[in-house]
Amino acid sequence: MTALKVGALVPAEGPMRVHSVYRRAVNLEISDARGLVSLVDRAADMAPAALLLDRLPAPLVRGTECTLNRSMLRIGREWLVDCADAQRWDGCLPHGAEYCITAQRIAALRTLVVEHGSAGGLLGLIHEPAHNPVSAFAQRLLAAAVDPPITAQAAIPTAKAAERDVSALVGLGVGLTPSGDDFLAGALLAQELCHASGTCCSSLNRTAIEQRLHATTSAGQTLVAAAVRRQFPAYLLQLTERLFTVEACPGAATPPAAPQRVESGLLEHGQTSATDAAVGMLWFFMNFIKKA
Repeated sequence: MTALKVGALVPAEGPMRVHSVYRRAVNLEISDARGLVSLVDRAADMAPAALLLDRLPAPLVRGTECTLNRSMLRIGREWLVDCADAQRWDGCLPHGAEYCITAQRIAALRTLVVEHGSAGGLLGLIHEPAHNPVSAFAQRLLAAAVDPPITAQAAIPTAKAAERDVSALVGLGVGLTPSGDDFLAGALLAQELCHASGTCCSSLNRTAIEQRLHATTSAGQTLVAAAVRRQFPAYLLQLTERLFTVEACPGAATPPAAPQRVESGLLEHGQTSATDAAVGMLWFFMNFIKKA
């Protein structure tokens, strides 16, 4: 087998073991850390802590010992993955890309999520009929970030005091990556899009999020730790490219309108992961973009 791409957050070497096996991914747990390295065979599933292979090894058993060095991944006694010529993939917003955050584009994202999103996670935060106990609890936690309580310390005008703390969502929910973690990845991406497009917005407290990573799963920690570093999975970058990229329009006085049709397939990642991440993006846009 051959590795075509290697994520920037994949360690150069070290022991691992098979953590979980799915039809489209194999997750390896790093022995000396609470993080995962994913093996995938589709570019759409690429992530900062993943290896894109020409094919997945199968069958595999949980707990199988693995060893990674700079040029080779050994899985048990049977599988070898050649990593020597793999292209580095960082998961950042593409350098030089232009983005535009408008009410029309935000509305297009909301339409996509409401019409094609998966219930069961945090969809209820932006769509009342999908409300459930998890989204209701998240709504209470997020209310403090939108309208933080006024204290003597908060009244001191410092940069940290102005940052919004949404770290209570780390680990909220169930699953390989809990809904709260997917939400945070989307919210952090929305902040990056605002910065890239020159849109004035509030800032999230990244330090507070990092300090709570112990409260989630290994997969959730891997996802959120990358997002704090401004690195995101491919499916989220694809979503931003489809909805928020400024197309080349020589001579146009204004950026083009939001796409008239968006693909429902953009939310087909995990049971609710893509939906929850998109909800995080929407929630950030609706609450933290500063009006002129």
